[in-house]
Amino acid sequence: MEYFYYHWGPFLLKMDLYEQDFYHLKYLIQQVEPKKVKLDHGLYFLENEWMFEDQEKIELQIMIEKYTRFYLETYDNRWCKDILQIADKPPRVDIQGAWVNRIKANEFRPPHTHSGDLSFVIYMDIPKLIDDEPYNDKAKSNKPGSVVFNYAHSSLKSKIPSLDEVTLFPKEGTMLMFPSNLMHFTVPHKTDVERVSISGNLILS
Repeated sequence: MEYFYYHWGPFLLKMDLYEQDFYHLKYLIQQVEPKKVKLDHGLYFLENEWMFEDQEKIELQIMIEKYTRFYLETYDNRWCKDILQIADKPPRVDIQGAWVNRIKANEFRPPHTHSGDLSFVIYMDIPKLIDDEPYNDKAKSNKPGSVVFNYAHSSLKSKIPSLDEVTLFPKEGTMLMFPSNLMHFTVPHKTDVERVSISGNLILS
């Protein structure tokens, strides 16, 4: 029997940062946070959330470009063959905005999408106590410290379940990249420590 199955839904990619990029981002965070430029996005505000500006934003854009290229090439070569035709005409990549998140115990992001074409989150510091929480929690879903991506239409019901949600437990030194219109949210951790990440939105042209 011949068969073919379709890749369906948004392309969510996890990448490991190069070590030199990871430590350069740590340096950039040290430059960004003292400026205390607050992020204004209309969502639930985190107490410590600071925008990349000026030179730090330029350096982040230079660094993030190779990961964006890899995302687009992987999409084109493996996920949806030759739809974007990256090899023929690579798009220009610009950072629309980027910010540092310091998430404390019981802080969270409600379900939301981003502006731009692609978005990313880079996990810079995840204390081991947060890593241990999911294993000690009895909940069957939405465990502490997780990030959940969902593109389902909740009003549609079927006797055949579909894979319309991905739950991830972030690891230090990893980046997630995804379409900006992909709905996602974070589940608060309970331990009295901070999780540090960098998020941003990209424009393709």
